[in-house]
Amino acid sequence: MPKAIIRESKNSVPSAILKVIVSSLIGCVLMIILFFSASALIFSKDLNGGFITALSFICAGLSGFVTGFIAVRRVKISGLLYGLLSGIPLCLLLMVLTLSISATVSINFLYAVIIILISSAFGGITAVNIKRKIRY
Repeated sequence: MPKAIIRESKNSVPSAILKVIVSSLIGCVLMIILFFSASALIFSKDLNGGFITALSFICAGLSGFVTGFIAVRRVKISGLLYGLLSGIPLCLLLMVLTLSISATVSINFLYAVIIILISSAFGGITAVNIKRKIRY
């Protein structure tokens, strides 16, 4: 008895964008949790400025990667494009957080934006290239 092959239909663009937006919101919550955890670590220990900057870049990169991964894992196509799109709300959240603390934007903010976009694109590429097990 031949087994039927089930093919997944490609997502339409509006539903894919909706999935990316929901995944971006999850990523924004993750980014806030990571930044709060990092700030708790900074306040509990006496850390120098270089470590604080590196810790914020790590938090930004990790949240960008997870956001891109989750978004593209749900959409299942175009890892680079949807990974980058999922990183944009994180950049906007970082801009709001940065401008709420100080009235100016520093070069570290631009580095963090670049890190977020690259890591979210890398997360999207990783998610689209993960092989799924086919069970019969």
